[in-house]
Amino acid sequence: MRGSVLVLLPVLLGTCALAWGQDRTDRHRLAGQDHDIPLRYEFSRTVGLARKADGSLWLILPATEIAEGAPGYSRVFRGYVGPVAADLIVHVFDDPDAREFKRLRARAWSNLDARLAVDATREPEPTGGVRIFHSVSPPEPQGGRARSFYLLPPADGERPPALVPPSCLASPVREGRERFHCSYVMHADGLTFDFGLEHDNIGTAPRIPAYIRARLAAWRS
Repeated sequence: MRGSVLVLLPVLLGTCALAWGQDRTDRHRLAGQDHDIPLRYEFSRTVGLARKADGSLWLILPATEIAEGAPGYSRVFRGYVGPVAADLIVHVFDDPDAREFKRLRARAWSNLDARLAVDATREPEPTGGVRIFHSVSPPEPQGGRARSFYLLPPADGERPPALVPPSCLASPVREGRERFHCSYVMHADGLTFDFGLEHDNIGTAPRIPAYIRARLAAWRS
């Protein structure tokens, strides 16, 4: 009996420590509000990064939770080997006058316009919109090429004011599948959101900032 207790003790202690850690919070200030963020959602702590100053927060949000709050969000994306959890890493930072967002947006559109000026290759995007390619890698030994592109809205000439043109990287097509990842920068309510989405969740991008704002509202002190 004593041996069984000794064997179970580390497991019980580990379980208690995990539950205790999940209940702990860290206070951050964003957009003039204090937020008590559960430590398990702080990406900077998860990967051992130094804590950033107030006004900047890195979060990691489980795909299972996002799928409940952002309609259409897939809990997994299709990897080449099998399904992979579509957890979301997002950098949220104060940007009350959108100064930093506008700088990033202007630079991205300048780069994109330079590509359009040389008649960049265009291609319809199956999830909606148009791809504007800006680089294609040499063929890989196993076949296929990695391709980088901007993803624009379907309407020609449309430039959404609260969105930096998403920049995407598509892996070589293997077994009839293409996998790609897009980086998004969006602005809303004095905050700028920087995050990436895998191919299966591209269509949910407009709903992500509202979902993150709702989570932050629930964590307000």
